[in-house]
Amino acid sequence: MKRTLIIAVSSLFIIVGGITLLNSRSVGTAVSNVTLKNGSATSQIPGFGTKVISITYASAGIISKPQDYCDPINTALKNKNFDKNKYQGIGVANMKDSGTVPDSSIEKAAAEKRAKYGAVVLTDDSRILAESWGLAKDLSGKSVLIIIGTDKKIKYIKTFSGKASQKDADEVVALVEDLLK
Repeated sequence: MKRTLIIAVSSLFIIVGGITLLNSRSVGTAVSNVTLKNGSATSQIPGFGTKVISITYASAGIISKPQDYCDPINTALKNKNFDKNKYQGIGVANMKDSGTVPDSSIEKAAAEKRAKYGAVVLTDDSRILAESWGLAKDLSGKSVLIIIGTDKKIKYIKTFSGKASQKDADEVVALVEDLLK
Protein backbone atom coordinates (compact mmCIF):
# COMPACT_ATOMS: atom_id res chain seq x y z
CA MET A 1 0.00 0.00 0.00
CA LYS A 2 2.78 2.43 0.96
CA ARG A 3 4.65 1.63 -2.28
CA THR A 4 1.52 2.24 -4.39
CA LEU A 5 0.99 5.61 -2.69
CA ILE A 6 4.60 6.63 -3.33
CA ILE A 7 4.32 5.64 -7.01
CA ALA A 8 1.02 7.52 -7.38
CA VAL A 9 2.38 10.69 -5.76
CA SER A 10 5.60 10.50 -7.81
CA SER A 11 3.60 10.05 -11.01
CA LEU A 12 1.46 13.06 -10.14
CA PHE A 13 4.57 15.24 -9.66
CA ILE A 14 5.96 14.08 -13.01
CA ILE A 15 2.67 14.78 -14.82
CA VAL A 16 2.19 18.21 -13.19
CA GLY A 17 5.84 19.09 -13.85
CA GLY A 18 5.49 18.06 -17.50
CA ILE A 19 2.36 20.16 -17.94
CA THR A 20 4.12 23.14 -16.35
CA LEU A 21 7.05 22.76 -18.74
CA LEU A 22 4.71 22.50 -21.72
CA ASN A 23 2.91 25.69 -20.69
CA SER A 24 5.93 27.82 -19.92
CA ARG A 25 8.03 29.37 -22.61
CA SER A 26 11.70 30.06 -22.27
CA VAL A 27 14.67 30.95 -24.41
CA GLY A 28 15.12 28.37 -27.15
CA THR A 29 11.44 27.43 -27.38
CA ALA A 30 9.90 27.52 -30.85
CA VAL A 31 6.61 29.41 -31.16
CA SER A 32 4.00 29.69 -33.92
CA ASN A 33 2.65 32.82 -35.52
CA VAL A 34 -0.76 33.99 -34.32
CA THR A 35 -3.53 36.09 -35.84
CA LEU A 36 -4.38 39.25 -33.92
CA LYS A 37 -6.35 42.42 -34.58
CA ASN A 38 -4.80 45.27 -36.55
CA GLY A 39 -7.29 48.11 -36.23
CA SER A 40 -10.52 46.82 -37.76
CA ALA A 41 -8.74 44.03 -39.67
CA THR A 42 -6.78 40.98 -38.55
CA SER A 43 -3.12 40.26 -39.13
CA GLN A 44 -0.49 37.72 -38.31
CA ILE A 45 2.70 39.01 -36.76
CA PRO A 46 4.61 40.52 -39.71
CA GLY A 47 8.15 39.35 -40.31
CA PHE A 48 7.63 36.22 -38.25
CA GLY A 49 10.22 33.67 -39.37
CA THR A 50 11.86 36.05 -41.84
CA LYS A 51 13.10 38.84 -39.54
CA VAL A 52 14.35 39.19 -36.00
CA ILE A 53 11.35 40.62 -34.19
CA SER A 54 10.88 42.26 -30.83
CA ILE A 55 7.40 42.04 -29.39
CA THR A 56 6.21 44.13 -26.49
CA TYR A 57 3.10 42.45 -25.08
CA ALA A 58 1.60 44.97 -22.66
CA SER A 59 -1.62 45.04 -20.71
CA ALA A 60 -3.79 47.85 -21.97
CA GLY A 61 -3.61 49.67 -18.64
CA ILE A 62 0.13 49.97 -19.14
CA ILE A 63 0.11 51.11 -22.78
CA SER A 64 -2.54 53.71 -21.94
CA LYS A 65 -0.10 55.40 -19.58
CA PRO A 66 2.37 57.98 -20.92
CA GLN A 67 5.19 55.42 -20.78
CA ASP A 68 5.13 51.65 -21.21
CA TYR A 69 7.48 49.63 -19.00
CA CYS A 70 9.43 48.52 -22.08
CA ASP A 71 9.81 52.00 -23.58
CA PRO A 72 13.51 52.27 -22.57
CA ILE A 73 14.22 49.07 -24.52
CA ASN A 74 12.02 50.01 -27.47
CA THR A 75 13.63 53.46 -27.66
CA ALA A 76 17.13 51.93 -27.61
CA LEU A 77 16.14 49.50 -30.38
CA LYS A 78 14.59 52.29 -32.46
CA ASN A 79 17.70 54.46 -32.05
CA LYS A 80 19.88 51.71 -33.55
CA ASN A 81 18.08 52.08 -36.91
CA PHE A 82 18.38 48.38 -37.70
CA ASP A 83 17.87 47.27 -41.31
CA LYS A 84 14.08 47.06 -41.77
CA ASN A 85 14.56 44.06 -44.06
CA LYS A 86 16.07 42.13 -41.14
CA TYR A 87 14.42 43.56 -37.99
CA GLN A 88 10.85 44.46 -36.98
CA GLY A 89 9.57 46.00 -33.75
CA ILE A 90 6.01 45.07 -32.83
CA GLY A 91 3.68 46.02 -30.01
CA VAL A 92 0.71 43.96 -28.91
CA ALA A 93 -1.91 45.41 -26.58
CA ASN A 94 -3.18 42.74 -24.18
CA MET A 95 -6.78 43.94 -23.99
CA LYS A 96 -8.07 40.97 -21.99
CA ASP A 97 -6.04 41.96 -18.91
CA SER A 98 -6.91 45.64 -19.30
CA GLY A 99 -9.36 45.93 -16.45
CA THR A 100 -11.71 48.85 -17.02
CA VAL A 101 -9.76 50.61 -19.78
CA PRO A 102 -12.19 51.19 -22.69
CA ASP A 103 -11.31 49.67 -26.07
CA SER A 104 -11.36 53.15 -27.64
CA SER A 105 -8.59 54.27 -25.24
CA ILE A 106 -6.57 51.17 -26.10
CA GLU A 107 -6.91 51.83 -29.83
CA LYS A 108 -5.88 55.48 -29.30
CA ALA A 109 -2.80 54.40 -27.32
CA ALA A 110 -1.95 51.84 -30.04
CA ALA A 111 -2.14 54.58 -32.69
CA GLU A 112 0.18 56.78 -30.59
CA LYS A 113 2.69 53.90 -30.29
CA ARG A 114 2.54 53.35 -34.06
CA ALA A 115 3.43 56.99 -34.60
CA LYS A 116 6.14 57.10 -31.91
CA TYR A 117 7.99 53.91 -32.90
CA GLY A 118 6.96 53.45 -36.54
CA ALA A 119 6.11 49.91 -35.49
CA VAL A 120 3.17 47.65 -35.98
CA VAL A 121 0.88 47.67 -32.93
CA LEU A 122 -1.66 44.86 -32.83
CA THR A 123 -4.37 44.17 -30.26
CA ASP A 124 -5.16 40.89 -28.51
CA ASP A 125 -8.65 40.94 -27.02
CA SER A 126 -8.72 37.28 -25.94
CA ARG A 127 -5.12 36.49 -24.86
CA ILE A 128 -4.46 34.54 -28.08
CA LEU A 129 -0.74 35.31 -28.01
CA ALA A 130 -0.41 34.69 -24.27
CA GLU A 131 -2.18 31.33 -24.45
CA SER A 132 -0.50 30.18 -27.68
CA TRP A 133 2.95 31.03 -26.36
CA GLY A 134 2.35 29.87 -22.77
CA LEU A 135 2.79 33.23 -21.07
CA ALA A 136 1.65 33.88 -17.49
CA LYS A 137 -2.05 33.51 -16.72
CA ASP A 138 -2.43 37.05 -15.39
CA LEU A 139 -0.45 39.82 -17.03
CA SER A 140 -2.54 42.68 -15.70
CA GLY A 141 -0.29 45.68 -15.11
CA LYS A 142 2.68 43.99 -16.78
CA SER A 143 4.64 44.08 -20.03
CA VAL A 144 6.46 41.14 -21.59
CA LEU A 145 9.33 41.73 -23.99
CA ILE A 146 10.01 38.83 -26.37
CA ILE A 147 12.71 38.59 -29.03
CA ILE A 148 12.04 35.99 -31.73
CA GLY A 149 14.75 34.91 -34.16
CA THR A 150 14.31 34.03 -37.81
CA ASP A 151 14.21 30.38 -36.68
CA LYS A 152 10.92 31.17 -34.85
CA LYS A 153 12.53 30.52 -31.47
CA ILE A 154 12.45 32.74 -28.41
CA LYS A 155 15.82 34.41 -27.96
CA TYR A 156 14.83 36.62 -25.01
CA ILE A 157 11.76 36.83 -22.79
CA LYS A 158 11.22 38.90 -19.68
CA THR A 159 8.15 40.13 -17.82
CA PHE A 160 8.29 43.68 -16.45
CA SER A 161 6.11 45.04 -13.66
CA GLY A 162 8.08 48.27 -13.57
CA LYS A 163 10.19 50.33 -15.95
CA ALA A 164 12.95 48.41 -17.75
CA SER A 165 16.48 49.41 -16.77
CA GLN A 166 19.29 50.67 -18.97
CA LYS A 167 20.99 47.31 -18.35
CA ASP A 168 17.93 45.55 -19.82
CA ALA A 169 18.00 47.87 -22.84
CA ASP A 170 21.74 47.30 -23.38
CA GLU A 171 21.31 43.53 -23.10
CA VAL A 172 18.46 43.42 -25.64
CA VAL A 173 20.23 45.73 -28.11
CA ALA A 174 23.40 43.58 -27.93
CA LEU A 175 21.33 40.43 -28.48
CA VAL A 176 19.55 41.88 -31.53
CA GLU A 177 22.88 43.07 -32.95
CA ASP A 178 24.27 39.53 -32.59
CA LEU A 179 21.17 38.00 -34.18
CA LEU A 180 21.45 40.33 -37.17
CA LYS A 181 25.09 39.44 -37.94
